[in-house]
Amino acid sequence: MQKVTTTKRQFEIIQAAGKILISSGINGLTTKNLAIEMGFTESALYRHFKCKHDIIAAMLNYLADNMQQRFDKIITKSQTPKDNLTALFNSQFDFFSDNPYFVIAVLSDGLMQESETINQCIKSLMAIKSKHLIAIINQGQTQGIFTQNITVKQTVHLIMGSFRLLILKWRMDDFTFNIKLYGNQTIQTLLTLLEKL
Repeated sequence: MQKVTTTKRQFEIIQAAGKILISSGINGLTTKNLAIEMGFTESALYRHFKCKHDIIAAMLNYLADNMQQRFDKIITKSQTPKDNLTALFNSQFDFFSDNPYFVIAVLSDGLMQESETINQCIKSLMAIKSKHLIAIINQGQTQGIFTQNITVKQTVHLIMGSFRLLILKWRMDDFTFNIKLYGNQTIQTLLTLLEKL
């Protein structure tokens, strides 16, 4: 995957766009509202992005690149599958704790209908998550640590669904509960379900 280059100002715009998406949805993300949020003119936005679709795509691409780099560092032969899965989850919870307005990219609320480019960006995000989870689950099943009674594909769906539900609850509670604490409880529950008896 090619590294995404994002300037400091572009990142600030992306964060502001995420904030608007969370509070007002896709229809609330207009260049006018974004300019107000940023505290400068609409014309100034166009020096950084051509349109709101480009801003959303930049947000998704930034997250995909960031996630790819973080996950690549986590997946190592020296760690156990349990350690890798725990580290992968914790990496996500740490990132979203620091950048809560990126959760819209996980939830994809209304984004998939916006454009084919955005749709492809969301698919790329899902592919990165799936690739790393498949590697961990395969490792765990091969080593006899994780059950083989559930297929790798079903296990990945279970994990990704659990993560998405937790993030959705966090968003609905206005990010007030400790996502790391509840996240670790979710990890331990998933590991209990996956362990080979």
